[in-house]
Amino acid sequence: MLGLGLTACGSSPKGTNGDQDELAMLIGTYTNGSSKGIYTFRFNQETGTAVPLSSAALPNPSYLVPSEDGEFVYAVSEMNDSTAALSSLAFDRETGELRLLNTVPTFGADPCYVATNGREVLTANYSGGTMSVFPLQKDGTLAPADTLCHRSRRHTASHSPHPLHGLFTGRKIHLCHRLQCRPHPALCDAPRRPYSSCFSGSR
Repeated sequence: MLGLGLTACGSSPKGTNGDQDELAMLIGTYTNGSSKGIYTFRFNQETGTAVPLSSAALPNPSYLVPSEDGEFVYAVSEMNDSTAALSSLAFDRETGELRLLNTVPTFGADPCYVATNGREVLTANYSGGTMSVFPLQKDGTLAPADTLCHRSRRHTASHSPHPLHGLFTGRKIHLCHRLQCRPHPALCDAPRRPYSSCFSGSR
């Protein structure tokens, strides 16, 4: 079963096949069947054809996003328990090869969305009712989450938010739910200056 994680990483590097109409395409899947995880393709924008390149085994990588330079890919593992996680992978656009760098827990079940501003990565954890923020290391790996955006006291257990997305805008995170973003000292050695949240939805 195909997931929702489909993205493209720029044009093929010059010298690969001489066709600048081609993109490196990545597809994330659910793995409760025969799927392995993430699949990479060479996609021709003019003809609409896709040539399989490679794959990487990850549990339920239903949403993924590349870094701005296309050298890394960040993918969720949408699990409904403590194994819910975010992974960083090195990506070779010429060959389509993916190499797992590291995996960190999201501390929220069913992460269904991931975004990056080049310095940090965030996940929206649908069933956990939280969002997690992970600092990026220089080598593309993920540091443990040091900020959690969680439900405010106005939410009851039966009316917990289900975050679907979030966006970095300076020191704010735009959310589709009213969540409070705070440093999480139990998850890092030195919490950074906290984000403030900005409610921008109607859920």
